[in-house]
Amino acid sequence: TYPNPDWAEAINIAHLRNYLKPIAAAYEPGVILHYVSDEIFIARMNNYPVEDVAVYNDTFSQLIDWYAGYAPQNLTIQFSKIRDEISQNELFSRFDNIIVGLKQKWENLSDEEKNCRLAKAERNYQGDLSAVSAEEKKRILYESTLVHDALIFGDWDHDVTWAFGDEMIPLGFRYTGSWGIHLKSSPTSTVQFWIGTGIVEQRKSGQF
Repeated sequence: TYPNPDWAEAINIAHLRNYLKPIAAAYEPGVILHYVSDEIFIARMNNYPVEDVAVYNDTFSQLIDWYAGYAPQNLTIQFSKIRDEISQNELFSRFDNIIVGLKQKWENLSDEEKNCRLAKAERNYQGDLSAVSAEEKKRILYESTLVHDALIFGDWDHDVTWAFGDEMIPLGFRYTGSWGIHLKSSPTSTVQFWIGTGIVEQRKSGQF
């Protein structure tokens, strides 16, 4: 389905809609389920073409609109992008400043932690890295890791709402720590951000 969403997104929306329906039923003012896309840095971090990311955004927005018709009246489903609040040039300028410090911290990490982060970057990288030298591959994955860490650990969002605005409760699907509610939809999920595949299996007639 690339670069369009697949069952992973459809299952996730259904998962969250079902999680929030009892809250909406008990709370008359209702609930807003707000997806905020991190697509602004995906091309730099994972080498995905910007035109493919744009197709994904458009199609996912259509999927959101379709699902909204099957939600309770007081359960609103929305979609926006980080770039709605900050330009790509400004974001990357902030990232570059953060990455200077991250490079220094990298040297203090254990080899095990470094290899773990590089392996995570490789799982989510778009492209054939077998065609480049081992040194070049390590450089590419290192740069990818730094962009990821700038997003996660850097103070780039002091004036950007995205997932941590007032009256917003962040939801996480792989690990959350203290920053949000953990709603893992799959115990074996290891991909980061929007790069993943969902599977629907028909087990009995009419049941999936």
